[in-house]
Amino acid sequence: MHLGRKASGILATALLCLLVVAASARTGASTSVTIPADDIHVESKVASAGSRLTWSWSSSAKVVFSVSGATNETSVLYRKESFTDAGSTTLPRDGTYFLLWLNENSQEVNVTYTVTVEPGEVSMAVIAFVLVLFVVCVAAVALYLRRKPAAEPEGLAKTREAPGIPKPPAAPPDLPPPTPEIDRAPAPVFCPHCGSRIARPGKFCEHCGGRLMQL
Repeated sequence: MHLGRKASGILATALLCLLVVAASARTGASTSVTIPADDIHVESKVASAGSRLTWSWSSSAKVVFSVSGATNETSVLYRKESFTDAGSTTLPRDGTYFLLWLNENSQEVNVTYTVTVEPGEVSMAVIAFVLVLFVVCVAAVALYLRRKPAAEPEGLAKTREAPGIPKPPAAPPDLPPPTPEIDRAPAPVFCPHCGSRIARPGKFCEHCGGRLMQL
């Protein structure tokens, strides 16, 4: 279950990243440049046939804006002289396209622009196919991890792999510790005649000399 949730999290994160990448292809960062007097600024974009080139720009003074084709910079696809402009065009062939801002003024001009290239229908179909294929692969991995049995302990796995090996004998039950033997002193001996305690047993009493009984 934990592996399935982990795989689902990876799938969601990867899908989100792919969506962000696909969305970033449709957006462009805003760029600001300063064009000196009687000079030109060029922005190049590599695109495939059928892609759509979109632009939006504004300037502090009137400039000449143009889009040149992929064969050479003289094949102009679009041209306009203005302070600002926004538009788009479908690119006819693969190659590098050039966006030019020509400053014919006697002073420098500040231009701020955004340029994006959106994939054509064929490119979008390829992107969609890759996304679907990726989702299917990750889903298959998640399903495999969810159905995979938990790993067995190493010792148990080896026992199942070699059923002919006898099982080890069971451990003996816990027995109480042996009771230590207590050294018991012999019972005291008294003389049957005088009643004195005999320190050293013998045949006669060491106090009265009476004969002692032999046990």
